[in-house]
Amino acid sequence: MTWDTTPGRVYWIKCADNLSSPQGAARQADLWPLSVGPWTDSVNITEMEWTDTNQIPLNQNYRIEIEVQQ
Repeated sequence: MTWDTTPGRVYWIKCADNLSSPQGAARQADLWPLSVGPWTDSVNITEMEWTDTNQIPLNQNYRIEIEVQQ
């Protein structure tokens, strides 16, 4: 995965092998149980890259979560 970066942001990769909502799971953390990171744009780079080196299930889903630093 490759994504553009902006200073003052924190980036996480969220992973899930099933996007069906578990019974009673209303929180995003329940839908995206695995995460890697955080990474910050501390050296003024314009792009970040990450590769999943684990054994990946065929139906693995990913998303990039961005948090604005205060």
